[in-house]
Amino acid sequence: MKPLPQDIEAEKYILGCCLIDNSCIGGIAEIVKPEYFYVKLHQEIFTAICRLYIDGQPVDIISINNAMLENSDYKSNGGAAIIKAFLDSVNTTAYYAHHATIIKDKSLRRATINIAAKILKDID
Repeated sequence: MKPLPQDIEAEKYILGCCLIDNSCIGGIAEIVKPEYFYVKLHQEIFTAICRLYIDGQPVDIISINNAMLENSDYKSNGGAAIIKAFLDSVNTTAYYAHHATIIKDKSLRRATINIAAKILKDID
C-alpha cells in the first residue's frame, strides 16, 4: 500500500521557522492547523508553539522544551535535541508560506483519501 501524502521535511522547516522568527507564527497559523501535520509529535509541538504565541510568551527552544516536558513522545524522540534539529533545518524563513501550503495540501489529500476509503468500505 502506498504511504499517505506527507512532507516531513516541510513540517520540520515550519517548526524551525516558528522558533527562529516568531513573527512567522501568525502567518503560518493562518495556513496550517496542528492537525495538518502528519507526525503526531509535530502536531503537539505546533500546538505548544501556538499556545505560547497566543499567551505572548517567547517561543524558543527553552520555552518549547519546558512546554513539552510532560510529553513522553517528546522525551523519547530526543527532547530538546529534536527542537535543535528543527532549527538546523532552516537556512531562511523567507519561504514559510510556501512550505505551510505544502503541509496543508498534503493534509487535504490525506483527508480525501480517507473519505474515499470510507466510502469504498461502506459500499462493500
